Amino acid sequence: MSQIKIIYILLKTSIYYKLNPRRFYSNQFTFISNLICYLINSSFIIRILGALRHKSAILDSFFTWNIKFKTIDKQIFYISLYYPNLPKIFPWEAYLNEFVNSNDEDIIELIKSNNNEPKTIIDIGAHIGLFCCRGAYLNSNYNFYCIEPQPENFKALKKNINFINNKNVKFFENAISNISGYEFLIKGNSSTTASLVSSNAFLKNNLRKKFKVKTICLNEFLIQNEITKIDILKVDIEGGEYLAFEQNLEILLKVKYLIFELHMCNNVFPENTKLYKFIKENFLTTHHYPSKAHGKKLLEIFGTKKL
Repeated sequence: MSQIKIIYILLKTSIYYKLNPRRFYSNQFTFISNLICYLINSSFIIRILGALRHKSAILDSFFTWNIKFKTIDKQIFYISLYYPNLPKIFPWEAYLNEFVNSNDEDIIELIKSNNNEPKTIIDIGAHIGLFCCRGAYLNSNYNFYCIEPQPENFKALKKNINFINNKNVKFFENAISNISGYEFLIKGNSSTTASLVSSNAFLKNNLRKKFKVKTICLNEFLIQNEITKIDILKVDIEGGEYLAFEQNLEILLKVKYLIFELHMCNNVFPENTKLYKFIKENFLTTHHYPSKAHGKKLLEIFGTKKL
């Protein structure tokens, strides 16, 4: 892509953001937080610098700086300077609401109540905690296990967890894979797109840089943390889901509710994978497919374990 075309796209994006502030306004956050977000995202200069960040270690470090945002119910979130986006609805509510239409009393109670028995929630690919930290803030007696291998995301995740000051929330700087050891992680175009090299996810074409991370297989993780059942399992690991689960699919039978992103890897569409077929056989499911942004390369699936 030519430099002129890149500059045109960045200018067009910043102008669109500048002229449509209400389109991006989040009622979940305070006015001041929305204003800061608007000023950053509508700045053409910041967008130009952001496009150049991978060519300069100083710029790259600058854009990993975390900015403090506050929700209307006073929860704090630290989000990186690189085009922060404030969710109009948190993934905690958005994902769990996918189950409500089934009239499942357990999931409805899990969403709305903070007084029922403790639940175990594992968030693999926790990013900065928009799912797990929000859930922990609303449900202080639930046990959350937040797993994130990308160092910049993990730094923000720790800050967001520390604000909650909840001993029931544990965090781990690991990648879940088929073996425990070390693996190279590819940093994608944004903070939400990092993938293990061995996953062969479609986003590898957008290679930026790679670095070594510690991996652990899920079964070993469960044993180490004395977890025998999982109420909610959320997995968003950019293609690593097949490495993590396809050699041990039976482990999913420990899960009551699951939330997965399935990606195209090795030129195989998500709907043709063993993981997808196993989920369909053992869970009552709904899904979003094809993806609006990625077509048939990405499938979001929500499952309730069959009785």
